[in-house]
Amino acid sequence: MPAFPTSVVAALPSLVPFVAPEALEKQLGLKFRLRLGANESTFGPSPHAVTAMAQAASHVQNYGDPQNIELRDAIAHFHGMPAEQIAVGVGIDGLLVQFCQAYLDPSRVVVTSLGGYATFDYAAVGTGAQVLRVPYRDDKPDLEGIVKAAVDSRASVVYVANPDNPSGWRSDSSEISKFAAQLPPDCLLLLDEAYAEFGEPETPLAGDRVVRFRTFSKAYGMAGLRLGYAICGGDQAAIIDRIRPHFEVSSIAQSAGIAALSDQEHVRSVVRAAQDGIESIRKIALSHGYRTLPSRTNFVLIDVSTADSASALLNRFLANAVFVRKPSRPPLDRCVRITTSTAAELELLADLWPK
Repeated sequence: MPAFPTSVVAALPSLVPFVAPEALEKQLGLKFRLRLGANESTFGPSPHAVTAMAQAASHVQNYGDPQNIELRDAIAHFHGMPAEQIAVGVGIDGLLVQFCQAYLDPSRVVVTSLGGYATFDYAAVGTGAQVLRVPYRDDKPDLEGIVKAAVDSRASVVYVANPDNPSGWRSDSSEISKFAAQLPPDCLLLLDEAYAEFGEPETPLAGDRVVRFRTFSKAYGMAGLRLGYAICGGDQAAIIDRIRPHFEVSSIAQSAGIAALSDQEHVRSVVRAAQDGIESIRKIALSHGYRTLPSRTNFVLIDVSTADSASALLNRFLANAVFVRKPSRPPLDRCVRITTSTAAELELLADLWPK
């Protein structure tokens, strides 16, 4: 008798959170000249991290430390907290899957933004939980609406990204602290801070019901390495330790993460370059009659006024061998999202911008 998936998985549609640029290249029969749709860092990783990876590669016959001891110690020292509050995983995406697995099931409710980071939805839906999605308001996450939905539904989990993807908006620390305090007392807040380095200095949140997620994919420039971590306010790291694959973070990734943390000057230089790049994209867009939305990330939204116009512009970009993306849900579906890049690549973007 054949084996069958669970009823939850069997009922899910066949989909992926994002269509990869490689799949688009095959579909369109071209090679992208610019890859500005995945919010990767064209500025690359720290030279120290590259050296550490090369050195670690000569020892890949050995398993990486399954407890990530040195890396967790380095992260904990960087943030000034005990290592027991740090969970390490294969990027924020992998950690979100584990947290959804640990804290959601078909009897529970999770609240997030409609049109927010798609991978979280992908992870939450896979647990069978009821997912409530609150529309954006004024082109940013509606924190008041999310609180109301969480209170009314007695939600077990709330997910918010700050800075937000895809809007680029960043709520200040006082707003987030107030927001967290208003959630139900037994509700866990998953705060995705993938773009935190591009904003103002952080104010740590108090309490044991907040988990903050960080990544080495954006400002640290190591998206292909798949490395991220969670800063836990309570015993969440120990709970995740019960279900995580213990050898999932490679020895190369662990070495690179430690070295990257030690080179904050590189991170600062990337942030400065990203801010300059966003200003350059703003000027290019303005020259074509488009405004941009505010952004505290490494990408910016081009306001094309309507969803149909944005789709048309997106398709012209793709035809010109420029990989960019477009949010799928209103009100941001009227926009095209472009990742910042080096001065040379943005000069090419100006040349390839659809006339």
